[in-house]
Amino acid sequence: MGLEDDETFDAGRGSFLNRDGKVQLDAFIMEGATLRGGGVGGVERLRNPIRAARKILSESPHVYFVAEGAERFAAEHGIPLCDNKDLVIPREVERLRAFQAQAADKRPTCSRPQSRTTPSARLRSMATGISLRPRPRAAR
Repeated sequence: MGLEDDETFDAGRGSFLNRDGKVQLDAFIMEGATLRGGGVGGVERLRNPIRAARKILSESPHVYFVAEGAERFAAEHGIPLCDNKDLVIPREVERLRAFQAQAADKRPTCSRPQSRTTPSARLRSMATGISLRPRPRAAR
């Protein structure tokens, strides 16, 4: 839990903020011998989501809880909830503001031209590694 409590790391307090200025956390733990796992996703009110993941692994027939369901499970199993503001630090607020300002400066004034490739062709290219860009023409 030291990692989640140390603002130096992007885990727990000090994590990156979403576009709404909130911290959302995920944690997963797995036992190598049994291959059993437990995890939480999208939690906003757990200071140490790894504790909830551990409880799910040891005390639940389920593997993964998300958002309010994960927070409810944690609270029912003795893990205290916190205010999301307790997870936010000034460094990340400034980072979010800088990103939002940069994104506003780069916002296009007109719509983007449509791609000539279909979405399914783009997916195939991602799966196969084949480029969809046309080859440059040879000089004549």
